[in-house]
Amino acid sequence: MKNWDDDSDMAAVREQVLNTIRSADLLQQGDKVLVAVSGGPDSVMLLHVLLAIGPAFGLALGVAHVH
Repeated sequence: MKNWDDDSDMAAVREQVLNTIRSADLLQQGDKVLVAVSGGPDSVMLLHVLLAIGPAFGLALGVAHVH
């Protein structure tokens, strides 16, 4: 399995997500976010990115498995 923590591709994805969040004003400091995860690669990647950027926003993240 690929380790995304040190990968430049993951850094680029994080940066792109951060730019989108900031430009669209999607999150505010201290927001609570519930992430619906199906287990597929797209929702798992979303969770991984939100976990990585969460501290910058002081996010409180919750995870719900959705089948």
